[in-house]
Amino acid sequence: MDHHHNHESPGEFYIAAKLESLALRLDHALQEINRMNAEIAALTVQVQANVAAEAAAIALISQLAANALSDTDRASLVQSASDLKASADALAAAIASIG
Repeated sequence: MDHHHNHESPGEFYIAAKLESLALRLDHALQEINRMNAEIAALTVQVQANVAAEAAAIALISQLAANALSDTDRASLVQSASDLKASADALAAAIASIG
């Protein structure tokens, strides 16, 4: 005959309840960490996209400024201004589409 009982003492029940509570809290903390990691990864991608777009804009603006300073004819200056406006518009649209 089996004389063992599956009854927990009040102390064992208390410890088991505390362990279960801690396990749930740890699970919640891990879920929160995973969510934050995903947000950090998305932010990193956004920063890289912005840096690349800004670098491209700086290069184009620098090139257009150099051209504007070296070209004195009106048509070239107007074209440079038009190119700069188109580039700025494209940059703004690209940044807006990411966010």
